[in-house]
Amino acid sequence: MYLGSVFAPFSLVGLLLRGSTVTATIPGTTVSVIIPVHNGERTIEACINSVKNQSLRPFEIIVVDDYSTDKTSFILGRLSERISNLKVIRNEKNLGKAASVERGLEHVHSPYVAIIDSDTYLDRDYFKYILGSFIKGVVGASGTVLPAEDRGKISKSRLIEYLHSQSTYKKIQINMGAVFVCPGCCSVWKTEWIKKNGIPKETVVEDMDLTWEAQIEGGKIAYVPEALAYTEEPENFKRYIRQIRRWFSWRPVLEKHSKRMTNGLKILISWMLAESIGYVLWMGLLLYFLISGMIIPSLILLLIDVSIITLVSIYQGLKIRLPIRKIFSALPYYYIFRVPTAIIFWKSFFSPKRNGW
Repeated sequence: MYLGSVFAPFSLVGLLLRGSTVTATIPGTTVSVIIPVHNGERTIEACINSVKNQSLRPFEIIVVDDYSTDKTSFILGRLSERISNLKVIRNEKNLGKAASVERGLEHVHSPYVAIIDSDTYLDRDYFKYILGSFIKGVVGASGTVLPAEDRGKISKSRLIEYLHSQSTYKKIQINMGAVFVCPGCCSVWKTEWIKKNGIPKETVVEDMDLTWEAQIEGGKIAYVPEALAYTEEPENFKRYIRQIRRWFSWRPVLEKHSKRMTNGLKILISWMLAESIGYVLWMGLLLYFLISGMIIPSLILLLIDVSIITLVSIYQGLKIRLPIRKIFSALPYYYIFRVPTAIIFWKSFFSPKRNGW
């Protein structure tokens, strides 16, 4: 989750902190996988293959076909003939992601359950790293999400966003004891806990809702930088706006949990909003300098911002073996999308989306 726009100075804090403690996965530990899908003919087979080929093999793969109208059902039928632990459930009408995941939970028989989006692909050691993070008190965990492939401007911009909002900001949140969101595209949960609490259906950001609920009840959320997942990015700007409109519609979650919220979450939310406001003020100051013809102060302000964003991106990118040239080529696109992303953030905050995939 990437809020407003990064106010660069905050990024530096994450460089000084460590992520979650990861221990060796206990031999014999098993994980079930739920993949909800709606019209995912282009990506569902690659997603299932990335799950099937894990170094720590899943006990079962449960795909819930949420009334797809494309070739998804045909592909799933073909795959189920050759993958022995693949179970396919088809909804008789479109129920949405949350209800589809709950249907899948009814068939889970492992102590841990992964919820994977149908357009997300896991690195071969994803489960091995993630399951090692379930030390005492941890009920949910996720790894680092990256763009699936370099498909254009949006995926380039997202690369920089992800490096900051996860590799840097997640570490700050872990040390605060309050994680904003355990990404719904590749999260792993204790089965007993998630069956007891269920999947929230009141909002379109069910992953955030679930993350807050876990922490309010005293559970911990782990972040494992070494566990890599790759997700498909929107193909065009219209779909990008639609996606972030959904991601930023988190005010209903705030309203739902406001009376029960932990102090850590209160501080985290205040910080997130302060950073988004800080970016608006930064932009306002920059525009004031430009309009006033104050070129030198404008260049200094831009130089500080670009330097910090570049430094953090390279530092975090190298830790997960990203080529420096890939980071440099992505930076200009990040700045192109930065302003419209901030605008959609505030629009969605005051007028959130409340239903739909």
